[in-house]
Amino acid sequence: MVDRVEGGFVPAIATEPPRGGVADAVFAALCAAIADGSLTSGMYVHEGAIAKALGISRTPVREAVQRLRSLGLIDAQPGHHTRVAFITPERTAQALSVFVSLFRSVCLEVAPRAEASVIVPMRAALDAFGAARDAADDDGMAVANFGFYDAGIRASRNAVLQSAIEHVVYLIRLGGLQLPARIDVEAVHGALRGVLDGFEGRDASVAVGALDLLVELQIPR
Repeated sequence: MVDRVEGGFVPAIATEPPRGGVADAVFAALCAAIADGSLTSGMYVHEGAIAKALGISRTPVREAVQRLRSLGLIDAQPGHHTRVAFITPERTAQALSVFVSLFRSVCLEVAPRAEASVIVPMRAALDAFGAARDAADDDGMAVANFGFYDAGIRASRNAVLQSAIEHVVYLIRLGGLQLPARIDVEAVHGALRGVLDGFEGRDASVAVGALDLLVELQIPR
């Protein structure tokens, strides 16, 4: 969640920052705001305003923004405003291809040992996606889709894989908001359904096979 501050946005972070420090907390909050659609392309990210509003020094905010910039999520030029980046359809398609490759590894690792702690939130996210689809709620579908795959990612025991795939997801989230037309919603829903079937049956091959629907997905240009 983010709040408007002097034409920009400030993330809400915990009073007691998690292990890793304030910079990690600000970084995580900004990423979460991108994921839930609160922070979108073109919005300003004012380091000074964020630091002042949170009662912290500017150093951890600058560090968090630099990390976002290194991921291509923030455009920051010396002497210019810092804004959330615009992601082209071509880059969105590239990010989706990387995501599919990485999530295959998640399926191979997690599906054979999937427990209710993974399956229940996946099923809930699938139901939420279906409800949003029926209501023609694009943002609701995006949030549900993000939540579905996040449940699988969080169950991975490979921290490097988790980090890599989460960063790609934010690129897809931003890019998806800027596409000139809607993607094939039924293909996305079919991939979700197939991945869930694989996790419920503890059959990684079924889950991996379902991802082929995303490989064939056409990104509007």
